Amino acid sequence: MGLFSLLKITEAFCEKCQVVLPQEQLNQFDSTIRDEKDGGEYKSVCRNCLMDEFHNALKNFTFRAIMVHPLKKLDGMAYQYYPFQEMPEYEWTQEQIEEFKKFLPPEDAHCEECENHAQFNWCSPDIYFHDIFSQKINTTGEFSQEYLCSECLFKKFKEFIEKEDIYFNAEFFPPYDGDGLGTSFED
Repeated sequence: MGLFSLLKITEAFCEKCQVVLPQEQLNQFDSTIRDEKDGGEYKSVCRNCLMDEFHNALKNFTFRAIMVHPLKKLDGMAYQYYPFQEMPEYEWTQEQIEEFKKFLPPEDAHCEECENHAQFNWCSPDIYFHDIFSQKINTTGEFSQEYLCSECLFKKFKEFIEKEDIYFNAEFFPPYDGDGLGTSFED
């Protein structure tokens, strides 16, 4: 196999901006939510374009959500948003859903960064003891969490994934359609 063939295998391009980058640095943005939502898109994008798509989704999101810091050490890295009303379809129990709901920002919450209306709770994976698969929820609330508006959440999320050098090579579902939970997952 020649060098040109090897490069073709290990490099890819962003479907939005056309930048060429290593395959492992592509993110799989899916606003179709596995073909369940009409009008969405599925595309392989660089981190900058993923953040543009995420930013647009946040600006159009009118509900409240818990957004958990992404976990870095997962195979098949995914970040998925689950509206509470859809969580039972993914084997979440009603008891777990009710426990998560306790961590939604109150309707009248203000952003801890800028004082705008806060619709997001940006929190540590300690909300589920750093193990989304354990089915255990830290009901004490004794973990890092802050109420943020969409702009401040976007800034913190972007800073976090850049600092931790995180890529979502399996899938990234933006927030949509109802109060819910955004979290890392393996796909």
